[in-house]
Amino acid sequence: MSGRPSVGFVGAGKLSGVLLPAVRAAGYDVGAVCAARIASARALRRGMRGVRAVPHAEDVARASKLVLLAVPDARIQEVAARLADAEIDWSGRIVLHHSGILGADALAPLRGSGAALGVLHPLQCLAQPALAARVLAGSHVRIEGDARAERVARRLARDLGLLPLPRASGAVDRAAYHAAASLASNDLVALLSEAVETMTAAGYERRAALSAILTLARGTLTHAEEGGLEGALTGPVVRGDASTLAEQLARLRAESPRRARLHRALSGVLLELAERSGVRLEPARRKRIRRLLGSAGRREKPGV
Repeated sequence: MSGRPSVGFVGAGKLSGVLLPAVRAAGYDVGAVCAARIASARALRRGMRGVRAVPHAEDVARASKLVLLAVPDARIQEVAARLADAEIDWSGRIVLHHSGILGADALAPLRGSGAALGVLHPLQCLAQPALAARVLAGSHVRIEGDARAERVARRLARDLGLLPLPRASGAVDRAAYHAAASLASNDLVALLSEAVETMTAAGYERRAALSAILTLARGTLTHAEEGGLEGALTGPVVRGDASTLAEQLARLRAESPRRARLHRALSGVLLELAERSGVRLEPARRKRIRRLLGSAGRREKPGV
């Protein structure tokens, strides 16, 4: 195993469904997995020789040198407390959790036990394990914790093809980090949903609308990836086309005031980005855009 520790999983949800096969494929010995329902653990390890479904987190810890807590955020400290109360020799063992918003202090009950404690949070959409497995490699990952836990986590990340984020200049604002992840993933799904709804309101069948919107979104992401955010700037705001923007907002207000507010807010962000990027609109055009974005909000009833 080239010095790789044996691995055990606590939790048999979507995250384990992605990580467990990937960890095995990377050459790690995965000995045990547990879940709140033993049937879930058995289903996860089905077809994987050598992986045992066990009833308790303590059983996973006894069978593993590296314990991965793939459980909901609210349960991490509870599981850590149960592990701390168990009769286990923690020396040489490492415990990592995968929460995006919690630090290694969520494992505080195990502090002083002899275990190295840390965090390994993949910055990727893992909603569907089969699809997530295709996009996991190349994803970034946040790693923090004790020096030994960080070393092991970085080795695991490297073996999985993950890219550790560089160390922050100071203490990581995990709430801001997690909010950024939600903006780029969860909120993106919400935005795409609103775009599809608007496209269907324009008269297109839903399947065709979804296909067209996703193709456009992929093209935009490609432009942003290849040319930076500035390289993806386009549309009426960037061109200073106030009449088109006014028509868009009026139509959205009639269909869905919420979408009108969303488009107006994002158009304001887009205008700021364009100006920071060096886009120079004629003063009269910029003034009309700014006036339109300001007045649009005053015509919409709050809370609608």
